[in-house]
Amino acid sequence: MLTRLLALGLSKKPVSEKERNKDELARLLRRYDRATLYDQVWSRPVYEIAKSYGISEVRLGKVCRKLMVPVPPRGYWARVRRGYKLKKSSLPKFT
Repeated sequence: MLTRLLALGLSKKPVSEKERNKDELARLLRRYDRATLYDQVWSRPVYEIAKSYGISEVRLGKVCRKLMVPVPPRGYWARVRRGYKLKKSSLPKFT
């Protein structure tokens, strides 16, 4: 039945989770440059960067996780304002 509906163009071919993730990753890589995003995340607070992209902070966090971009830990910017010298995580290779 499904093949008949596909042949008539009345239904779409089911997409696997792996294909969906691959498509989303390709779309994110077209929109965001990993190195630029990494530099931005470690130079300014996330809410400022999210505002410049026109997305929410939560969405920016999800984008960073998908693209394997490390973000500063909680309280990082408060410590920086206090004058602490903190190490910046390096950008891992993307697989």
